[in-house]
Amino acid sequence: SIDLAPTMLGAAKISPSDFMQGRDMASLYLRKKGAEPVRWRQDWFYEYNRGDPITAAGHLGTFWIDASFALVTKEWKYI
Repeated sequence: SIDLAPTMLGAAKISPSDFMQGRDMASLYLRKKGAEPVRWRQDWFYEYNRGDPITAAGHLGTFWIDASFALVTKEWKYI
C-alpha cells in the first residue's frame, strides 16, 4: 500500500520526505473513542502490470498474475 511507508515512518517519529506519496494511517486506528471520524480517501485506483504501461503488452511470466487494473468508488468497481 502507498500508505505503509509514511505510517512506519510516523511510528518511528520520522517525517516522510516531500517526494513520498501516501499518508500516515495511524489516525484510522488510534482514534480516541467518541472522536470525529477521520476523513480518508473514498476512491482508489489499482494497477498490477509488469509490461507496457498503456497496453500491458509484454507482461510475461510462467506463474505470474495477469496484468490487472481497477478503479473502485463507493458506487462502482471497474476492473
